[in-house]
Amino acid sequence: MDELVIEELLRDWTDSGLISPQQADGIRSFENARPTVHPGAMTASSEAVPTTSQATPEAQARIPIIGEALGYVGGALAFAALTAIVTQYWSDLGTAGQLLLAAVVSAACLTGGWLLSSLEPAQARRLGGFLLFTGTAAFGFFAGLAADATPLLDSGDLPWVVGAGGAFALGLGLWRSRTTSLQLVAVALALASFIAAVITEWTSHDQTVFIGASYLVVGIVWAILGEMQFIKPRTTAWAMGSLAVLSAPQIMSLEMWEHTGGYLLLGCFVSAALLGVALWLGRGGPLGFGAAGIVIYVPQLLYELFENTLGVPIALLVAGVLLVSMSAVVIVARPRLGRKSAQS
Repeated sequence: MDELVIEELLRDWTDSGLISPQQADGIRSFENARPTVHPGAMTASSEAVPTTSQATPEAQARIPIIGEALGYVGGALAFAALTAIVTQYWSDLGTAGQLLLAAVVSAACLTGGWLLSSLEPAQARRLGGFLLFTGTAAFGFFAGLAADATPLLDSGDLPWVVGAGGAFALGLGLWRSRTTSLQLVAVALALASFIAAVITEWTSHDQTVFIGASYLVVGIVWAILGEMQFIKPRTTAWAMGSLAVLSAPQIMSLEMWEHTGGYLLLGCFVSAALLGVALWLGRGGPLGFGAAGIVIYVPQLLYELFENTLGVPIALLVAGVLLVSMSAVVIVARPRLGRKSAQS
């Protein structure tokens, strides 16, 4: 490529915020060091006989896509069959049959997911990630069943604690080897379930308040660790942390539904904080969740304050205005966040 063309492209990309000046310098150095290949240097044989990857790229890509589609269809059929078994014949299987079925499903998903996720094609890795996600949940279900069949662990919510804890431990180990977004979601969901199970088992009062407060703290820590790259991928870490923080006030308000004003006010504050962090750090994840939180909590708070007067119309009016406003915020701020992330 001509040097003038390269310089013009690099200048446009840098001005648009797509790349940083340092990245432009790196691309420029790479292009300058690239050996010049003239069109006449190519031999007739190389022109006449292309390689397999050059000759049929569409054919090569079609086979993995078909295999991936068949995998998802097969998974959907298996899930439908398992749903029918669980809803209609679960009690007829007995404890041994239930454990065997759960173990087989868990082992099949985990084994297939592990093997597929180690392959080169992207389609195989996606299907493998999906199977690992499903296998993590299936293992948690199996661990809960096993605990329920154990005399010392079959009381109260202990099977739930064991199942959620087992899914979290397994999911964490798989995530360390397969650092994918879907596996990180599995870890986050298992942790949320484990927290809820522990609090439900060992507390008798204000359970939803404790669960919501725990989600608030864990969500903040999760987002910080994601920003520091201790939890990867960072975008998924921000999404799950923001979701935990945003859901915490709503969960806490369930315990005292008649007096939810304070929790809803906390929800408004958390939503505004997410928006501020998104604009400060240039992250798109908290921007979307913060905008959604404003739309969720502000109308509820207004309805709580004006319930017996114009609460419903005011809440609907404010919700509509906020939807338009937050969509404008996201549309305007998202490109700027992208440029800021590229420069950082």
